[in-house]
Amino acid sequence: MKNIDVHYHIAGGYRDRDGKNSLINTAITNMINNQTTTVVIFPLNPRDPEKITLVNHELAILANDENLKHDFKYFYRPSQMDANTAEIIEKEILENNCSGIKLHPEAQRFSLLSEHCKKVIRLAGHYNVPVIIHTSLNFECPYAHPMEAIKLAEQFPQTNIILGHFARLCPDNRKFILNLRNFQKEEIISKIRDLDNLYIETSFNSTPQGIEEIGNKIGFQKILFGSDYPYADPTKEKQKILQANIKQSQKELILFKNAQRLGLADAQGGWVLRQYQENPEELWKYIVKIKKQIVDEFWS
Repeated sequence: MKNIDVHYHIAGGYRDRDGKNSLINTAITNMINNQTTTVVIFPLNPRDPEKITLVNHELAILANDENLKHDFKYFYRPSQMDANTAEIIEKEILENNCSGIKLHPEAQRFSLLSEHCKKVIRLAGHYNVPVIIHTSLNFECPYAHPMEAIKLAEQFPQTNIILGHFARLCPDNRKFILNLRNFQKEEIISKIRDLDNLYIETSFNSTPQGIEEIGNKIGFQKILFGSDYPYADPTKEKQKILQANIKQSQKELILFKNAQRLGLADAQGGWVLRQYQENPEELWKYIVKIKKQIVDEFWS
């Protein structure tokens, strides 16, 4: 079944703090293997934060390529949150075909409720681009608690906000479980259900049973598919949805219709899949050319 992956990391020139990397050719392979028509892309979390800026520029090349721009939706990820961040993002939206914003308050260590961040959220609403926010129950970092992002959604109803990692509604990690006393699960569920601009994506933290349970509580129109590659396997993440005991129409909402409704796909999407079916050799030649362009410009 076709799908739109709203949580995918790419970083051609460095490895993240855990030694992971994610290349454009790997993204193409994952798209082919999983019938993915569109991928929302943003940088990995590097050891050197300055490299985030380089990768944002790398991703802008994909987002502006005459063919790949239909399949890759570039979300700008700021390396820090300060007085200049909103202005930088606005320039990316206006000049580099930026389709949204990725915020990682845990890695970049900033408060979602700071005035600088609120300015970014207000900007996203003005340009009607969604914001995906990393969530965590890590007791060592309260910035990424789902309730912090929910407060933003309440303050800025014109901005569509996607809570990453299923809003941690299926906690499965000891360092997260230690913070469950502050989780407020039922309140989080009710807020997602009631706020028209608030969504969750399935990456990493969901289960087939959790998708069924939470979907029945908040509505399946509130859930989007995300893989969080390279931290999770897109094939396995997609299987969670396919294995969930829900209707076919509800699976379609999660896998692609909800993302379409948020503007994360266009009529020309699926170029990679069409090219692979028609002429796979030419597709890979094209990808090699794009990859060389990126390497020559940013990493040589």
